[in-house]
Formats: sequence, C-alpha cells, structure tokens
Amino acid sequence: MGLLRAIQIVTVGLWVGVGLFFSLVVAPQVFSLFTGTMVKSPPEGLPQLDERVGRRFAGETVGVVFPWYFGVQAALALAALASTAILLWRGTGSRFLWVEFLLVLVACLGLLVQLAWVYPASERVLSEIHRLEAAGRLDQADQLRSTFGMWHGISQLCNLITVGGAALAFVTLAWELSRTPEHGQTKLQSGHAVEQVSGV
Repeated sequence: MGLLRAIQIVTVGLWVGVGLFFSLVVAPQVFSLFTGTMVKSPPEGLPQLDERVGRRFAGETVGVVFPWYFGVQAALALAALASTAILLWRGTGSRFLWVEFLLVLVACLGLLVQLAWVYPASERVLSEIHRLEAAGRLDQADQLRSTFGMWHGISQLCNLITVGGAALAFVTLAWELSRTPEHGQTKLQSGHAVEQVSGV
C-alpha cells in the first residue's frame, strides 16, 4: 500500500468518524441535557432552566464547537479529495477509484455549500433572534424561528450529504481493499500454473 492510498483511507475514515460522532452523539446529547434534563429535572444543586434559556444554552454550546467541526472536516476533505484525485490521475487503482472520487467530490460539495452559504445565513438569523429576545420582542423572535428552522433543515441536509458521501466512499474503499488480496492470490496461483505447464 502506497503513501497516497494510506492518506486516502485515513482521511476518509477520520472524516466519517468526526461527522458521525458530532451528528449522532455530541449535538443530540447537548440539546437533550439543556432542553430536557435541565428544564424538567436538573441535577441536585443546579437551577432549573426555562425552556427558552435551555435552548439558548444548547445552541451556544454547540455553536462553540461548529468552527472546529467544520475546520477539521474541511482539512480532511481537502486531503481526501487531493489523494483520491492524484491516485486517479496516476491510474494507480481499480475501477472503484472513480466511484470513490465521485463520492468524495459530492461530500466536498455538500460541505462547501454548508460553509459558504447555509451556515453563515443560519448564524445571521440566529443572531437576529437573540437580538429580538434581548429587546423583549419575544413574539417577533418566535416568528423568526420558522426561518431559522428552514435553514437548520437545509444545514442538516448538507451534513447528511457530506457525511453520507464520505461514508459511502469509505465503504467502497473497504470493499475494494477486501477484494485486493483475492486478486493478488489469484494472480499468484495463475503464475504457478503457468510455470508448471512450462515445466511440463
């Protein structure tokens, strides 16, 4: 296994791991804590939160992680795309390499849309909601939450495309690697067979 192939496997694998861990573990648990536990039955010694305050705490906590989450994803995405593209350009791979490249490219596009368009727009709407809440204009803030909900849904779709594309690329990689030893052994056996026939 060459260095580029190793970089491709590691970066795609880490990309999937980071995306799944944040999306399925970190974010849901943070919101469950602040909008569920801390509102209904907070731990002893901690104050009970209002649902609106709990939602704000959860959003702020996850928001602190977002720059790191997207930054790590961007770095891994660039490394995965570059290594896959170079392998494809060199022709050092099987037919699966085209599939891997397209899946990584789709995942990168999902991340690009998220970073360039969706995330900034949702942050602007959320900042306006917080401004309205601070001014006591809660009705207007609640009305604006429907707009934020739309952007949040688009953000989740982009995240699904990004993590899903990377995950499918990793599955394709695993499938390809699982087949490689069989092909190598088949070629070796064929070589022995040719030698035996030549010897006869």
